Amino acid sequence: MLVKTGAGTLNLSGNNSWNGGSRIEQGTLSFDNGVNLGSGTVELNGGTLLWQTGNTSDISDRLTVGSNGGIINDNGNDLTFNGGITGSGGMLVKQGSGALILTGDSSLNGTLVIDDGVVQIGNGGTSGSLLGDIVNNTQLILNRSDVLALTSNVGGSGALVQRGTGNSVVTGDLGHTGGTQIEAGNLQVGDGGTRGNLAGNVHIASGAGLQVNRSDATLLNGVISGEGRFEQMGSGTTVLGADNSWRGGTTITNGTLQVGNGGTSGSITGDVVNVGTLQFNRSDDITFSNAITGSGDVVQLGRGTLTLEGDQTYTGATRVENGTLRIQGSVQSDTTIAAAGTLTGEAKIFGSLTNSGTLRPGAVGAADYRAITVTGDYTGNDGVLALNSWLGADGSPTDQLILDGGHASGTTRVAITNTNRGEEYTYADGIQIIQAINGATTEDDAFRLAGDTRSGALSYRLFRGSLSGADTDSWYLRNQFIVGPVDPGKPVDPGEGGDIVEPVNPELPSEPGEDVDPTKPGRPGTSLPLTPPPAVLPPGEYPVIGPAVATYGVVQPVARELGMLTLGTLSQRGGDMALMINDAAQGPAMWTRLLVSEIDHSYQAFAAPTAKGTLGGLQIGADLWQGSFIEGHRERFGLYAAQTRANISVSGLVTNEAGTQYERQNTGKVKLTGTSLGGYWTHYGPGDSYLDATVQGTRYRGSAASESGSLETTGYGLVASLESGYPFALPSFGAGFTLEPQAQLIWQETRFKDSADRQSNVALGKTTGTTGRLGLRAKWSIETASGAVVEPFASVNYWQDWNGRSTTVYDGKDSAPLASSAGRISTEVGVGSGLTTNLKVYGALGYQMGASSSALKERESYSAGFGVRYSF
Repeated sequence: MLVKTGAGTLNLSGNNSWNGGSRIEQGTLSFDNGVNLGSGTVELNGGTLLWQTGNTSDISDRLTVGSNGGIINDNGNDLTFNGGITGSGGMLVKQGSGALILTGDSSLNGTLVIDDGVVQIGNGGTSGSLLGDIVNNTQLILNRSDVLALTSNVGGSGALVQRGTGNSVVTGDLGHTGGTQIEAGNLQVGDGGTRGNLAGNVHIASGAGLQVNRSDATLLNGVISGEGRFEQMGSGTTVLGADNSWRGGTTITNGTLQVGNGGTSGSITGDVVNVGTLQFNRSDDITFSNAITGSGDVVQLGRGTLTLEGDQTYTGATRVENGTLRIQGSVQSDTTIAAAGTLTGEAKIFGSLTNSGTLRPGAVGAADYRAITVTGDYTGNDGVLALNSWLGADGSPTDQLILDGGHASGTTRVAITNTNRGEEYTYADGIQIIQAINGATTEDDAFRLAGDTRSGALSYRLFRGSLSGADTDSWYLRNQFIVGPVDPGKPVDPGEGGDIVEPVNPELPSEPGEDVDPTKPGRPGTSLPLTPPPAVLPPGEYPVIGPAVATYGVVQPVARELGMLTLGTLSQRGGDMALMINDAAQGPAMWTRLLVSEIDHSYQAFAAPTAKGTLGGLQIGADLWQGSFIEGHRERFGLYAAQTRANISVSGLVTNEAGTQYERQNTGKVKLTGTSLGGYWTHYGPGDSYLDATVQGTRYRGSAASESGSLETTGYGLVASLESGYPFALPSFGAGFTLEPQAQLIWQETRFKDSADRQSNVALGKTTGTTGRLGLRAKWSIETASGAVVEPFASVNYWQDWNGRSTTVYDGKDSAPLASSAGRISTEVGVGSGLTTNLKVYGALGYQMGASSSALKERESYSAGFGVRYSF
């Protein structure tokens, strides 16, 4: 055996005939012909075997690689190894700019490193294979006409070329970074199992193909380009993560091909033959305009929007699992919208539609008005039908759902976006939003409005069928409902608590062209009546009202209540008269009080609103000056500030969902905060009579929220009060007992800025009114052994409002008036005490009730107050 050691080069050129073989352990062994190496085995075990220039000798049948590996340097010669290279795990490095073509089946299980030139497996025939991993830093070519099984893991910075006309089946990890070129045949990633990966960019030539055949998930993040084709073969999911541009078409014979991985990249071009599942998963917008054929499914999975253009002919299911699918054309499949999905577009679905998500023909608020047509059955699974509608007169433009020959069942909530703030209302059939054609049928409860839909002051209800009865299965938006004539032979039962209404022979509702008095329940006009409708509606047409009318209407009276609560009376603000008089020689004083009131008030309006909740706040004041101009008379001047809040629940009449009558519901909440500044001048005359003048300004901020939306409220209030009292001593009722008649006149104005909710502009306007009070206040002045004064008291008052009418205007056209004036009776009991010469405390509990029997003027409330006064 010839053993080459040392770092130098041994050149062999003779016709050597030894048969003991050669081993290259160090340095380089150079030869120019195979006979130079004798007839034995050539073992690379640490050194280099160098082919001299022009030498193309094939020594593969006797070449083996030892555990220390070695280097093959072709020196620029193209070598063909028809035999198989053997080896026991050492690394074989290919150097030289030539090509090493392996047409034999090599059993080398070590790593092949391609440092220079080309290594080609096969030469266009049916032989050539390689075991072991490959580090490809230049180029690896696969060139067989049949099936080549490549189990190797391929890394390095070089390129992989599929050149043969056969199929190269890769079950290793192709992690090379130099890209992949498929010039002919097919490069197949995976053999139906869970092995085989391909990294980097791929270019597919015309007539060639890239196939993926795995049973699990495979991610292709490289860009796939070229004129070739792509095929999804495996039962798993192949994810395309890059923006691809191959144009040779796509075939899905099994499993799922997913475009995108939940981000903003991933695309597919060309037509698709789909027998499996084509799935899109992008977080942004993507458009697919090529043809999809076959019996496979199409799935929108990403959070973004997939636009599917053209008339698609695939017959598998269409599923919107997430995000939005926009169909600009048609599909020939049964379609399902999941809870997180939205289907939109000018679409025709030749199949059934099951809606658990959102069906929206047009973009939110768009005025181009589109229709989605379904030729099969429509099933609502608590899904939403979201439509843009011009809420105006009969026949106004709108998005539509067109049911063409199928049957609609289940439950679908219809959400309307108003694209108009016009001045017209419906007087006949209304606005058709669901059209049933060619024998289509709908169930009675298949569709219902998803919340209040309003234009101006009036809301809309969803009605099945036209008024004439000619179209019984289409659905219409109308803002009036009709109460038909009562059967003369049957009395009407208004329900529990009502009286039986005897039958009448009513006149039929007015014809559409007739004028109707807008102050009476009937066809919608520019102003709602001030009087609410009766419990049992007589025949006629009635306006549809929603929760906003009641809720927004009580903002003004609640603001006035806050103003009145802050103002109070002289004794409520500063304590009892005798306690204040004792301050006379002590100069200025400071006082504070906590105040709270629980109210349950009703107001006169068409919606008959009721406000129930809590008013409360803190008030701080100071007597800045006191003195006398006339002997026996005293003057006191002061200022105060207050912060008050109202938290009110509102109920009122709304049109029921069926559009057949009015019913009382909780309609919303009103929250107001009042910030007040006030000043007062009090004159005390002989006999402790007094005259108190007060001016108070308040800034209001808050909100009124109903099902229609939330309205931000900002307003201002001004209050002026003149109060007088004259006490009479009545010792027959006990020592220190006095009875004081009182009178008070209050003027108040509140004004709110215009605002808007999501459905209309709303002007709460201003209210100006006057309130008068007549009362009697009884008190006992008791001096304790310690010299402290304790004064229990009780009072009764009658209050009367004048004017105070407010009007809420919607979109500058519709008004909803409300009258808050009422008479009421209040009582109060309390006690005041001078704890020291300078410190006094006082508190009271009160109750108020309406003085009228009318339920529209109920004014029940409970109140409490506690104050502290300190004199300097």
